[in-house]
Amino acid sequence: MKTLFINASIHRHGHVAKMAHTLIGGMPDITVNLIDKNIKQIGQQGSHQDDFAKICQDVKKADVVILGTPVYCLDMSGYLKTFIDRMSEILVNHLPNPFYGKKIDLVINYEVNPEAVKHISVVVECECHDMHIKYGGAVSSLVEAKKRPL
Repeated sequence: MKTLFINASIHRHGHVAKMAHTLIGGMPDITVNLIDKNIKQIGQQGSHQDDFAKICQDVKKADVVILGTPVYCLDMSGYLKTFIDRMSEILVNHLPNPFYGKKIDLVINYEVNPEAVKHISVVVECECHDMHIKYGGAVSSLVEAKKRPL
């Protein structure tokens, strides 16, 4: 099983990454830190390419994609929100869907407010449904990540 970890935290090796590594049971085969990538908002791409298509190539190589985000202001990071918006654009523009049939698991670094975790999870689950992705669920602590098999 080939794993891709898409880290939407500003901390490349922070709590979100530790939770993802715990869920995977080691290091992912591929890690993408969105802080190191240039992913433009919908409508801002213009004629200049960004890194979204390159990340989609990594998605094609993976069996399982782990999306990881901290909680900021009771929601996902802006990096993850932009990434999800761009995923939606694939369907709107009738582009080949590199996510089709993949499994996505979600890692959310926030143990205190279950409502934030629930909200983020619902957003990702809806996106998965629309894009024909298997949603594996969310974990929001190292303890949960250890208990749940990938």
